[in-house]
Amino acid sequence: MERITCETTKKSLPALWESGGGRHNTGNATIICDPAGNPKTPVYIRTSGHLANDQHALFIVAVGDMVVMSDHHRKDHITQIYRLAKITFEGGFHRAYLELQAEFSSGEWSDETMALRFDAAVRAAQVKAESYHCREPIYIASQPAGLTADTQGASAA
Repeated sequence: MERITCETTKKSLPALWESGGGRHNTGNATIICDPAGNPKTPVYIRTSGHLANDQHALFIVAVGDMVVMSDHHRKDHITQIYRLAKITFEGGFHRAYLELQAEFSSGEWSDETMALRFDAAVRAAQVKAESYHCREPIYIASQPAGLTADTQGASAA
């Protein structure tokens, strides 16, 4: 099981970022989705500052949510689908424990059923990883009501 540190919102909720983008011949991306593979609604979307290949949309996460990570070198992808198995609060930080559900490498999936179920999120992660200097989220359900570039700083959870 892989352990990662989550963001903690002002309301003390665990959150993860959609992030990443491409460079000349390499790239990586992280996509967050619900347990069915559908996009989630972000609580915050970054629109200023350094954005290229950085953090783009912040999502509140819960046990059961999915995290899709993709890395590539010259479009040869290694992609993992993880299930968020547990969230803890340790040492002042939320920690997420991720269980690997399927992996794509060397041209094939370890579990075709999972790959088909999360096809849209996987494609989003691979596209984002190849998007040169990606500066925006690509797998979101909708923009939160009332959240604009002018109000984002005051609206984040």
